[in-house]
Amino acid sequence: MQFHHLDRRLAAYPPTPVELDALKAEWDQERKLHELEKNKWRRERIAYDENTVRWRRAMQEYAEANRKWAEEQAGWTRQRERHNQEWREEQERWARERESRNKEWREEADQHRMHEGNVMGLSWSPPESHQCVRYGTREYTARLVSDMKEACAHMPIIVNGAIVNTQHECFTEGDMLVSRWNIEEREASCKPYWGNLYDKGCIGEGSGKHRFEARLWDLHGGEDWMVMCETTPTDIHGHHFDGPTHCDNRGVFYGMVGMWDVDDYQCR
Repeated sequence: MQFHHLDRRLAAYPPTPVELDALKAEWDQERKLHELEKNKWRRERIAYDENTVRWRRAMQEYAEANRKWAEEQAGWTRQRERHNQEWREEQERWARERESRNKEWREEADQHRMHEGNVMGLSWSPPESHQCVRYGTREYTARLVSDMKEACAHMPIIVNGAIVNTQHECFTEGDMLVSRWNIEEREASCKPYWGNLYDKGCIGEGSGKHRFEARLWDLHGGEDWMVMCETTPTDIHGHHFDGPTHCDNRGVFYGMVGMWDVDDYQCR
């Protein structure tokens, strides 16, 4: 703007030598000021570029520090997880060893009691199998040749190749003592099964319950069908149930039916 101002003053009228010298001096002054402004701008630009370089370097160092910290944290996490896994495995190994040792001690104690009973002239007749008493469980009886209730209550027996020392019942049958065991191992024939599952819908408005029904198959005479129904498990839509909510004996044609009342928010 100042240069244009000088141009207009020169074009207005021819300057005298004195005026021309003054104009030249003014122009030199403005040119010097302009150079000063340019130098100042250059210094500020250099300072800005240096600050930018320092800022970028600081950001790179900050990112590198964060990366190293993340790697250290990941390493500590892996080390802690490895230590925890080793500790869990060690605990499981101790538990297995303890259970194995306890089992050996129990078997030795059972064998010892059997030996003591045999020494006293006590022994069991071969066990006789009877009806199923609940899901996966069959009743067995055996005769004790001696009339000793104490021996009957504590004498173990071998059923299905395994020593059984569970709670059992002793009772008199004629002139003999008979013991009863409910055996849960290796009794596949005492496992009835549920037939097709029928969706009965909500059991009532606002009940919050959804009912399913199924018939229980493979029941046998002499068994308590109600107990077999109540103790037979099943899975419904990914949820396990140890037994039905209700059991209903609907006669020869429809058989024993189990009913499950399952929580369902859509029935509210």
